[in-house]
Amino acid sequence: MIEQLKGPLTTDHFYQKHMTHHMLPGVPLDWCKQMKHCFLIRDPKYEVNSYQKKRTSISGADIGVRRQWELFDEITQLTGHDIAVIDSSEFLARPEAHLRALCSEWHLPFDESMLSWPKGIRESDCV
Repeated sequence: MIEQLKGPLTTDHFYQKHMTHHMLPGVPLDWCKQMKHCFLIRDPKYEVNSYQKKRTSISGADIGVRRQWELFDEITQLTGHDIAVIDSSEFLARPEAHLRALCSEWHLPFDESMLSWPKGIRESDCV
């Protein structure tokens, strides 16, 4: 997958997913300035529950709530735009409504195929 990302983009739209523990403090975020952003948030109690299933210990940095707020603040200041924030529980309750709203905000066509995908590991998944 990394090899595929080294060349120029061949599409007008490119999705990137970043997790807070990959976005280290002090690393410049200038590359984010021209992008559209959305923050997907999750109630920390569900986050902790998820981590407990795979780890013996959990820190606040693992959960990333503070870092997510820092990133939200920094990227909002950098772009000068309001950033969409979607609560995962609300999204799961009404995925089509949320996707339609986000597509509308970003001037993207909505497609029914956005509402489902095959289960399991995909070639496009990364660490």
